[in-house]
Amino acid sequence: MIPVPVAKPDLRTAFRYARSRSGKSYLRQIAEMVRLMLGPGKLSPWDYHFFRLWDDEALSWDQKREFIGDNCHKWITHQVSNINRAESLADKVRANAALDQAGIPTPRLQAVYHPDRKIDHAPVMRSASELAAFLRRNIDYPFFFKPVTSLMSIGAGLAVAYDPDSDSLRMHDDELVPVDDFASRVESYCRTGPSSGGGRNPQSGYLFQSVLTNHPEIAALCGETVACLRVYLGVDDRGPRILATGWKIPAPDSPADNLYRPGNFYADVDRQTGEIRRALRGEGSALEVFADNPYTGTRLAGRRLPHFSQVREMVLRGATVFPEVRYQGWDVAICAGGPRVIEVNFGSSFILPQLASGRGLATAEFWEFVARARKLNGQRSAAWPVSWNRSESIWRLKGVWDVSRNLLGR
Repeated sequence: MIPVPVAKPDLRTAFRYARSRSGKSYLRQIAEMVRLMLGPGKLSPWDYHFFRLWDDEALSWDQKREFIGDNCHKWITHQVSNINRAESLADKVRANAALDQAGIPTPRLQAVYHPDRKIDHAPVMRSASELAAFLRRNIDYPFFFKPVTSLMSIGAGLAVAYDPDSDSLRMHDDELVPVDDFASRVESYCRTGPSSGGGRNPQSGYLFQSVLTNHPEIAALCGETVACLRVYLGVDDRGPRILATGWKIPAPDSPADNLYRPGNFYADVDRQTGEIRRALRGEGSALEVFADNPYTGTRLAGRRLPHFSQVREMVLRGATVFPEVRYQGWDVAICAGGPRVIEVNFGSSFILPQLASGRGLATAEFWEFVARARKLNGQRSAAWPVSWNRSESIWRLKGVWDVSRNLLGR
């Protein structure tokens, strides 16, 4: 129930690959890394290879400087938003209830597991035995399950049917999980929190939702598993704007579309028209770019996603539900009856839009949004805190030096 995100690539292998493809010596790569690390995007050595920033044929120097590393992700998202309000988005039950109240469609919530939480709009299971009984008799199959608070689809899955002969849940991959075992795992998870990735949150609870159905055109492109658009919004004193859009596409045997699940891939989508520009799988030395779905052969590049204008209207209207969260990431499923919002994330990672498009997110438009949102949030300090510039930069440079010494000493 708890997938572990992929590990970061070995930097020595990445250095050698970049040299073989670009002809750049290790010293030239290191020099570029240092310049980008101290630049506006605070890129790490891992970012440099992850985004293939050694490729001069694909990217000019100015374009390389537009990439943002995860080093500065937390700082930016905390600077532009009211953190107390933003953390309310982490609770998927409360966030989706706020969306429902605003008329933004979401998946039907069938139940929640939590030992003492009160919810008006769904039944709450208080114990493993109560949850097991509910799964045998009352829930509608198939259903999607996930923790109330978690990231990267950790702890999420899809149960397609109840098998009475074995008293088990049949999962998306045909695995049979005894109902009592499943309920005990949920109880344990909610008591102790996830064992890897996403941190520990013993108060999170578990939610159980009805499964959505892809729009027929979406199903023809990528199959039956729900594939979500990730729409990145910036909200400032001029209102909400769409900063970037990507499409997360699941492999045929994947229960969820998260980027880190094996086989899943992603696509760059024009934020104005909904046109798929290219599809990708992997990153760094393992990056694959293709025009067709690698599993079905269906053409992707050049296709326009259905209901995209409706998606745009819905997320721009819905952004005002969380006005003090000024950088938002919306996961939207395009269904036969129109788009439905799976969830809204505070501080969505910068990785997907940059990897999908092959371009950095930090354009002049992005920095203008950051400046306006910071001002609205009452932030008047220097663009980067002194503590980052001193201690964090020294620590990152030491990391580059350690890698460099190992490489150049071989």
